[in-house]
Amino acid sequence: MNKMNELGASALSQHEMDCLRLLADGRDTTLIAAQLGRSVGEIEQTLDQAAMQMGVSSRLHAVIKAMRLGLVG
Repeated sequence: MNKMNELGASALSQHEMDCLRLLADGRDTTLIAAQLGRSVGEIEQTLDQAAMQMGVSSRLHAVIKAMRLGLVG
């Protein structure tokens, strides 16, 4: 089974994956926003959307699930 299919019906966008990867690397939303040239609010919304798509209740759980699936390092 494809690892992205394990996330649920919706695959994550590249932007969502980038945000999760940076969060997993220890950056906070302010640093992620600065690095990606986006607003903090947009990054927070993106991370919350990724968590929802992955069927988890928090950004932390989203990062953990993505790490377990080998989607972020």
